[in-house]
Amino acid sequence: MNNYTRHKLLAAPGFLLVCFVVLEIAVRLISHQDADSNRWFGGTRLKPYRLPVRRTTQLVQEYTIAESRKLIYDAEVGWAPQPGRNGNNAQGFYSISPDTDLAPPTNRLRVAIFGASYTAGHFETGWWRTLEKALNDAGVAAEVFNFGVGGYAMDQAFLRWRKSGAAYHPHIVIFGFTRQNCENNLNLLRIVAEPDTGIPFMKPRFLLEHEQLKLINTPTPIPEALPGIVARFSEWPLARHEQHFKAEDFQASLWRHSSLFALFEARIGAARDRAATASFYQEDGEAGRLAVKIISQFRQEAEAVGSRFYVLHLPSESDLRTFQATGNYPFAGLLNAVNRIATVIQPETAMLTAARGHDLARYFNDGHYTNEFNPAIGAAVAEALLANPDMDRYRARK
Repeated sequence: MNNYTRHKLLAAPGFLLVCFVVLEIAVRLISHQDADSNRWFGGTRLKPYRLPVRRTTQLVQEYTIAESRKLIYDAEVGWAPQPGRNGNNAQGFYSISPDTDLAPPTNRLRVAIFGASYTAGHFETGWWRTLEKALNDAGVAAEVFNFGVGGYAMDQAFLRWRKSGAAYHPHIVIFGFTRQNCENNLNLLRIVAEPDTGIPFMKPRFLLEHEQLKLINTPTPIPEALPGIVARFSEWPLARHEQHFKAEDFQASLWRHSSLFALFEARIGAARDRAATASFYQEDGEAGRLAVKIISQFRQEAEAVGSRFYVLHLPSESDLRTFQATGNYPFAGLLNAVNRIATVIQPETAMLTAARGHDLARYFNDGHYTNEFNPAIGAAVAEALLANPDMDRYRARK
């Protein structure tokens, strides 16, 4: 071995060390820390995680002193819209009908929709408004009651039906189904799942015991109790039922002292999570089984009061991109399972037709549909409902 080669070999470790130090400094400079000392690289949180005690305390304090609140604490559902605020009527849901009596009118079709933010949309521009207009334009005198609430999981939408919706005896019930809501069914404390949330509440959740739904964390703790629960979350008796809390993620380790290594770990973990999407949503997994059972029970209870039950699939941007590229979803098995127990309305074709010639990013804003997508969804839902021969009797009433 000549001297030149020997010097190169001796210099290599030093060069690698310098590269590591430079990259480590760069990651630390680019990243930032939140109020609870969680380090973030863009939208990626680096391990070890810290429980969001300060953030929870801040949200609860803001909620306590706020004069106007978009969402309010609800012991049965977790949270609900503030009645009379942000477009919600005095009963706490969206409706442009002046008649919101519990008894359905004899001269109008009453449609009630339930779900999360993709269902709730906005009072003026949500797809529910297009649905109502399309039905009326087709000669069906109709009113749509929108019980959708931002941040809801499937279980909360179902519980909102039980608490508020069933009493209105709608002729048609539509449940807005989005894949991510299945994962939210396994969540109890929203801020653990989404540290940047603005919702300072807990939610109930269902467990499956002997294939029956068992509700836990009800009534939900009052907001003022949350900082204490978060601070000692591992000691909370229900912590084992929180999908997004894994004690090892909060534990320090030698490599996690390095922000660079922690970033590598996060990137590898994200890739692994994407690859595991299909298996996570398999029909025989906890998320899939629970989702199917909730929908089955929802349909059963809706039909018990005389409502016709539909599921509306509302895809996220990433899911719609996958469907656009492959013609299928990584959770197709779950969607097929839902289709076996309820009529599923799938507006994907209408959505992609509306987006033809444009990138899908144009039709999503902060993860939600823009005003350009909502008309296509509402029209697709109306078309599916109008295809039912039973609608003829409502046409005759106009």
